[in-house]
Amino acid sequence: MNATLNNATLATRRGVSRLWQGYLAQLAARPLRTKMVTSGTMFFVGDAIAQFGIEGRRVSPDAVPQPDGYGPVEDDVTLAYNPTRAARQAVYGALVLAPLAHNWLVRLDKVKFANKWATLGAKVSLDQLVWGPFIVTTFWSWTGMMEGKTGDQVAELVHFAFPGAYSKCVAVFAPTQIVNFLWVPLHHRLLVHQTVGLGWNIFLSYMTNKNNTLLAAAKADLAQAQIAEASVEPIHDKAHDDERALAHAKVEDAAKVLAAVKEERQRLRDLEGGGATAAGTRM
Repeated sequence: MNATLNNATLATRRGVSRLWQGYLAQLAARPLRTKMVTSGTMFFVGDAIAQFGIEGRRVSPDAVPQPDGYGPVEDDVTLAYNPTRAARQAVYGALVLAPLAHNWLVRLDKVKFANKWATLGAKVSLDQLVWGPFIVTTFWSWTGMMEGKTGDQVAELVHFAFPGAYSKCVAVFAPTQIVNFLWVPLHHRLLVHQTVGLGWNIFLSYMTNKNNTLLAAAKADLAQAQIAEASVEPIHDKAHDDERALAHAKVEDAAKVLAAVKEERQRLRDLEGGGATAAGTRM
């Protein structure tokens, strides 16, 4: 048994090693094309995690379609998986983001000062203050145009989405770029950048699923408290009045817990990284 597991582990390691060596060979021979394929794939996967894991979308005849792929989600409504949005993300990652990011990182690497820390500070500042606003605006402009919006509607979309998206990008990617510029070779920086973006989506997906468990428990507790309150006999004496007051207090407490869990769910959706409003805009 142990020998079989060891052989399987060894075979897996060899397979991963071959894939990595193949990737490195392609990266050396065709750097831009390889980054385009990688970026498109990671955007597609990131959007899948966002749609299924964070937004709770499903492939089901009972799911409600949402044509533009974004927007607020009502309670107890299961939205349908949006393949058009996923394709749009993949195309954006491959044809827009990858070429722009490749050229930006090459040019940014030319920034040099006598002091190592001055160089790092300049690179991170330029990345966050020049590239960050540019790519967030580019992402939302692309999204609006692909949805068939007018120029005014695209401008409104960018105006609405920019503050939240940009602030979250700075929070996630400023530390990433410090590590990138200090220790990661130039040709791997985009991959590291996008891996962090993908990891952010995975983390939010985990937290969302945890929140869903709490949400189900909170709804059940509220329902039980409401049943208990309704079962109190409508007799007006001290004992029944006290029982009613206690039951009502439990209903109010359960309702507060449910509201807090729903608020946390919305916060997680607002932090989303790959699909709608946050770090995925500059993966």
